[in-house]
Amino acid sequence: MDSLTVGADGRAALVAGASTMIGAAVARRLAADGFAVVSEVGDAALDVAVYAVVEPESLSPRPLVETDESTFARWCEAQMRDLLQWLQQVHAPVRDRAGTVVLVAPTVSQEGAAGLVPYATAVEGQRLMAKSAARQWASDGISVLIVAPRVEALVDDPRRLDGTDALRNEPALGPDSYGPGAVADVVSMVVAPDARVLSGATLPVDGGALMAP
Repeated sequence: MDSLTVGADGRAALVAGASTMIGAAVARRLAADGFAVVSEVGDAALDVAVYAVVEPESLSPRPLVETDESTFARWCEAQMRDLLQWLQQVHAPVRDRAGTVVLVAPTVSQEGAAGLVPYATAVEGQRLMAKSAARQWASDGISVLIVAPRVEALVDDPRRLDGTDALRNEPALGPDSYGPGAVADVVSMVVAPDARVLSGATLPVDGGALMAP
């Protein structure tokens, strides 16, 4: 996906992971909002940059005692490095528009999940990286926010999470409150001009399952 639409007012958004369910929903919503949406970093200035990358294999159950060094490097350390490199690439384009960076980081990072140790650790590392970027880049006029869906919203079939306890907490609200569409709605909200008072915050979109402070 090189472009979904051309924003009438010249606004541009990048969605990394636009081929995932959540990434595609976010890309469609931003396109409907009038952004020109791209999936790769280029030379053009960006009003919004969203990181919604999901490696399906990273959600496969892995017992802690059987997680060897190579597995941890692939499904934890590599994912943190990928975000680090992406943040470095989008800094200048987003700074040029004093824009907003959004990380999609499931709440499983905050509560942990049996069988998902490398993934949960990676996502929490990504979340802390985004919070640190928010502090460092505030002087550049850049806002950085974390949108935290229920991990179920990342997969096309919840049975992929069998063997974990990632779905142990029941949402207080219905499925429409934590699916890809709900995540896209919240991303749309936090990148709006009147949301620029926010930065560094983690906004759960999990239907009230975790209710983290």
